Amino acid sequence: MTEILRTSEFGSQSGHWWHRDRYLVEQVAGANGKPIKPDLRHARKLDLAPGITSVMGMAAKPHLVKWQCEQAVLATARFFAASASLPILEPDGSVALQPEVVAHCLADSQEQVRKDADIGTALHAAIERRLKHGEVDPDYKETVDAAVRVLHNAFGNVRWRSETVAVSRYGFGTKVDLWHLNLDRLVVLDIKSKDGPTADRKLYDEHPEQLAAGGLALRHSGLAMDTPTPRGADRAAVLFVSRTIPGDVTLKSCDDDALADGLGRFLPLLLFWQRKRKYRPTWAEDFKP
Repeated sequence: MTEILRTSEFGSQSGHWWHRDRYLVEQVAGANGKPIKPDLRHARKLDLAPGITSVMGMAAKPHLVKWQCEQAVLATARFFAASASLPILEPDGSVALQPEVVAHCLADSQEQVRKDADIGTALHAAIERRLKHGEVDPDYKETVDAAVRVLHNAFGNVRWRSETVAVSRYGFGTKVDLWHLNLDRLVVLDIKSKDGPTADRKLYDEHPEQLAAGGLALRHSGLAMDTPTPRGADRAAVLFVSRTIPGDVTLKSCDDDALADGLGRFLPLLLFWQRKRKYRPTWAEDFKP
C-alpha cells in the first residue's frame, strides 16, 4: 500500500496532487521506502486529484513556449560570451554544438527559470504577510506597498484570504492566491511575477481559465455559495508584480464574458485530461462541460 509521507496546506499547484480533504500530497513512499514526489500511479492508489495547472497543460500555450525558447537562447548567448568563443558553422549554414554545450545551456536556462520562480515566490509571500498580518518585508517593501495600494483602490478595504486550498467535486484541486466574499459575490485574484514593466502585460486564455476554475473549487469546498450549475468567480483579476522594477505593479481585470468562457474551456480540458489519462478520482462527480 502506498503511504503518504508529507502533506501541506500550501505549495505550488504545478505537477502536484491534491487530496479530497483539501491538502497537497507532497511526498509518498517509493518502492524502496524513500520519499518521492507522487505521480499518476500513486494518484490512482491514493485517489488523488490533479491540479489546475496539470489540467490546463492539455492545451497549447504559444507565448509560454516562446518564453522558454527565449530562455534557452539567452543561456546559449551567456555561454559563448563567457567562453569568448563562437559556435561552429557547418557548410550548410547549420550550427554545430557539442552535446555537453547543449546540456550546459539547457541546465543554465532551467536554473534561471528556478531563480525567477524563487523571487516570485518571495514577492508573493511578502504580499500575503502584509495583507494577513501587517508584516513588512524590507527587501520587497516598495513592491508590497504598491500592491496594497492597487488592491485598495480597486476593491476597497477588504479582508483578503490567501493561499487557500480548494478541491472541486469534479476531481481537481488548486491553491487560490487571494480571494474574498463581497455580499455573496466571490472575488478571486492570482499573483503573477514578471521581469520588466508590468503595464503592458496581457491576459491570456489561461488566466480566466485558472481564475474561474479556482472560484468553482472554492464553491465546491464550501467556502463560497455553491450553485446548481457550474459557476466560477463573480469577479477576478491578475495582479502582475515586477521582479526587476521595485514598486511596479499592475492589476488586470477579467470581464464577465472572459470568466464564463474561461470556465467553459477549462471543464472540457478537465474531461479530456481524465479520458486521456484514463483516470478520475472515485469520488469525482460526472459533469457536463
